[in-house]
Parts: sequence; structure tokens; C-alpha cells
Amino acid sequence: MAKKQLPVIAAKPAAEAAESEDDRPPWHWIGFGTVAIFAAWLPGSALAGALGGRVARSLGGGPEAPITLGMRAAVAVPQLAAAAFAAFAGGYLVGRFGAKTTPREATLAGVTATLFACALAAQAAGFSPLLLVVGIALVPAAFLGGRRGVQVKRGERRI
Repeated sequence: MAKKQLPVIAAKPAAEAAESEDDRPPWHWIGFGTVAIFAAWLPGSALAGALGGRVARSLGGGPEAPITLGMRAAVAVPQLAAAAFAAFAGGYLVGRFGAKTTPREATLAGVTATLFACALAAQAAGFSPLLLVVGIALVPAAFLGGRRGVQVKRGERRI
């Protein structure tokens, strides 16, 4: 005599449960990647600010000293590096853990993060064409991170 199971309590087979866990469309991962980029960028930006300030002070920058191109670079380069690292990490997350994702979704996460960052900065200080440099750092790094994440997901060993 076969056991009867209530339909509410009956468990799905393991293969069917694994399939249904990630039925999310790839475009959902764009939002996840954008949030991941900002989540990694925030502490990275704080560390880059401390490093940039220290280097600028060592170049002779003080409260009364004129701002030189070297001081601007000492502040900007670590910030761009932190942004690029965060975008790579967010892109990697999208490419590695999104079941149906490609580097395209990771790149779109970088574009979305760029648009949000530029909008926030423009609201606070006004628009400047230099804000587009953020896109130069974020978008390619997010693409590269997404491509690497997809490679790892597929089991490719190539660097």
C-alpha cells in the first residue's frame, strides 16, 4: 500500500528545486550588480581618500598651500582605482552567480552605477564633464569582472 502525501507538504524533487531557485531573469542581476558596486565602493572610497590625503600632504599640501596637479592626481587616482576595483567585484558577482547572465549584464550594472554616481555628484556639486571619468573607470572594469565571473562559472582556468 503506497503512502499518500498531502500536496502542500510534498517536497519537490531535488533537480526541480534547483532549477526553480534561479528562475530569475538576467536583468535582475543588473540591479544586484549595481548595489554590489556601491557596497564595495563605499569602504574603498574611504580608504582611497585617506591614502590620497596622506600622499597630497607629503607633496607639500597644507591648508594654505596652492593646489598643484600632483596633489589632484594624488587624490583622484586612488579614488578611480577604488571605483574600478568595486566595479570589477560587482561585475564578477553578476557573472559568477547569475545562472543565465553574461558579461553584458555586468556591463549594464557598471553603466547603471555610473549614472547613479554622476547624478548624485551633479546634484551635490553641479555637473562637470570630468564626472564622465567615473564611467571610464566603472564600465570596463565591470565588463572584465563579469567576463571573469562567467569564466569561473563555466570552469575555465584561463586568466
